[in-house]
Amino acid sequence: MSPPSHPTRPGARRQGVYRDDRADGEDVREAGLQLDDLVGVEGLPLASSDVQQRMADPTAWEVLLDAARALERVPELMGLSPHLVATATRPAGREARFTG
Repeated sequence: MSPPSHPTRPGARRQGVYRDDRADGEDVREAGLQLDDLVGVEGLPLASSDVQQRMADPTAWEVLLDAARALERVPELMGLSPHLVATATRPAGREARFTG
């Protein structure tokens, strides 16, 4: 079964890949892809004990999201995020190589 089409880029495909402990995108490059971006998701700001209360207050929620955005690309803090999201493109004419 092939991955589903990308919703905004006809002909593009989405692919999920499990990663090891590297947070530098090297595994993406080893797959033959060009790393466009790497961000931590659900990182340190969202681990606070009062997230529910902040979500109820639009100003406090915006402050929390701003903090998350400010930290999501800091390499030294990516290990504090339970998930990483890599955005990558495959160079024209190259096959992606997924290892693992």
